[in-house]
Amino acid sequence: MRSHKITIALGLLALTIFAISMVGCGGSDNNPTSTAGSLTDPAFMAVQDQLDNIVDSTLTDIVNGFQNLTNVSGDGNVNPVFYGPVQPDSDVVSATYADGWHVVLVSRVRATFNTMLRDSVQFYANNGVSQLPASADSLYYRHQWRFTFGDTSVTHLGMSSAANLTIGGLQGNVATIDGSHEADINTKQVTADSTVWRTFSISADVTNLQVSKTFVGWAQGCPSSGTISGTIDMSYQKDDGTPAATSWTFTATFSDGTMSATVAKGTTTWHYTTDVCTTVN
Repeated sequence: MRSHKITIALGLLALTIFAISMVGCGGSDNNPTSTAGSLTDPAFMAVQDQLDNIVDSTLTDIVNGFQNLTNVSGDGNVNPVFYGPVQPDSDVVSATYADGWHVVLVSRVRATFNTMLRDSVQFYANNGVSQLPASADSLYYRHQWRFTFGDTSVTHLGMSSAANLTIGGLQGNVATIDGSHEADINTKQVTADSTVWRTFSISADVTNLQVSKTFVGWAQGCPSSGTISGTIDMSYQKDDGTPAATSWTFTATFSDGTMSATVAKGTTTWHYTTDVCTTVN
């Protein structure tokens, strides 16, 4: 009987210690609850614009990547006109093939602006690099683009971006896209009563985007699933004020062309859903 009473006492003591420890843990909680951000918050709206832009340009890059499957002629050469807006007055227009890469370079230098486009593509077939895309089961696509404005005293925008994508599954009916996309954007808005600068540094990871083949081949870049996630660092300055820097994270999940995005800054979180494209079967 005595041993039974001791067992009960020890059990009550253990429960008491456990209860006290739980109270203590509750009092030192280092994981505050996230609060919902306003979708009309000006800072969020500026970040949302850049998130939508990086998603839109990534989907465009996927389409451009697919188009490389038909832009190479039978002799293994490429026509630069397929790789971007080749203007008649472009200063440099070149297309080369070396070390397994087709490389197209187009640039223009003017007093009011400069542009540069550099596309590189490599086809992979039968466990090796192929100059021709006919039997390719995957391709590697690198897209670089830069625009700078000449007169920085007025309202303007400048940007540079680099996408690095791997597109696999080309011998099947569903392609899988992985890779990265980075961009740097600087803007200046001059009005009658103020001048505002914003800069954005965006780093995005493209993970397991699934794109289906259509009845006309690889003609779409609209994902049925997958994610694009990363960070956006923003700096804001008005007139002679001190620049204010903020860091944001985002995850965009796709389902048949619909994007569900979650954006966070500190303990504040924003959610929104939008249709970015239409899938074609």
